Amino acid sequence: SLREIFSSGEELKPELAARVCQLFPSVRLVNLYGPTECTIDVSFHEYVNGEDPVPIGRAVANTCLLVLPPEESFSTETSLLPEKSFPSEKMDLLPVDVPGELCVTGDLVGMGYLDRTGNLNNMGNLNSTGDLDENAGGFFIWNGAPAYRTGDFVLLSARGELLYLGRRDRQEKLRGMRIDTGAIENILMSGRNIR
Repeated sequence: SLREIFSSGEELKPELAARVCQLFPSVRLVNLYGPTECTIDVSFHEYVNGEDPVPIGRAVANTCLLVLPPEESFSTETSLLPEKSFPSEKMDLLPVDVPGELCVTGDLVGMGYLDRTGNLNNMGNLNSTGDLDENAGGFFIWNGAPAYRTGDFVLLSARGELLYLGRRDRQEKLRGMRIDTGAIENILMSGRNIR
């Protein structure tokens, strides 16, 4: 018999979570969160019927979740995971109930992106101008451990759980695939016959 349902890959909407609880009242529903760059799941939360929004929860083992000021600039050295601590180890993390950008550090963080030639690099994603954007996300070293800035806005609740607030860019997900709508718009607008 069914005992647990795990939701991962997309934001768990309160309406869907409530419907699952209605259909399966004795089943444990767990919301998981994590970017692909971090071996998928880095946080978990056991849903309590009626929660709105549904928290993404607390860090899994061997992982640290940091809420950073969104205006912080991040290093994007061209070498993989430069031997440099950034953000600063002395940097102030945001307090409870203050929105900021989620950063993941620990054993589950990947080593960088594999480019078309098979080489690893730690640069961010393409931005809306089609250039590599160091502010769109990226890998770095923090306190001696690999870290990844997710591009997701979160806040830490008084209960010690993270709440997902949305993206810091115009990136959307469609069936699990990331789409930067700004990059698409820029490419379309560069066409001679488009105004």
